[in-house]
Amino acid sequence: MSCLFYRAGRSALSILTTLFVGLSFLAVGCVQDSSVFGEYWASKRKANEATAASTVRMLTIVQEKYSKTYRGKGYAPDLTTLGPGPTGSCPSAGPTAATACIIDARLGCAEGTKGVFCTKNNYKFMLQGIGSNFGKCCDDYIIFATPESPSDGRKDICAISDFIVRWRDVSKPPSTPVSAADCEKWDPI
Repeated sequence: MSCLFYRAGRSALSILTTLFVGLSFLAVGCVQDSSVFGEYWASKRKANEATAASTVRMLTIVQEKYSKTYRGKGYAPDLTTLGPGPTGSCPSAGPTAATACIIDARLGCAEGTKGVFCTKNNYKFMLQGIGSNFGKCCDDYIIFATPESPSDGRKDICAISDFIVRWRDVSKPPSTPVSAADCEKWDPI
């Protein structure tokens, strides 16, 4: 008998039984560990939401800085204006009211004009200036952030010039931003 199983003193059935029991324990362990993966994704989602809220809060401060730096302009009309401009780097002559260079090129993307989102850290951000008075661009603004997908976050976040960051739960990210009046109805963070 030259079979390996017989030389070792074990039958094929014994080896298969041992293998089956081992795989069963492995499968049970994987099922128990799947809750770890669920916790991982939940914590990643919460981290994305916290980062988005922090970014919205930062943008309210940036808007205040813009309005004080460019006094005759009011608030910036969009994210592109707060960023480095379409080239992605600040003009050699320095910041201007049209390219303030206060935020990075990713958040102040060239596409970030009125009605278009800029994406950063799994959230989409939009800033829309509101109103125009005496040559100033904007008397107010709304900042709106929504997750790229439900797995990235479950909270829409907004703020207006009152500096209060607000949120609401969402099951599906909206394709358009909310109004300032809608934002004021949301819960403060």
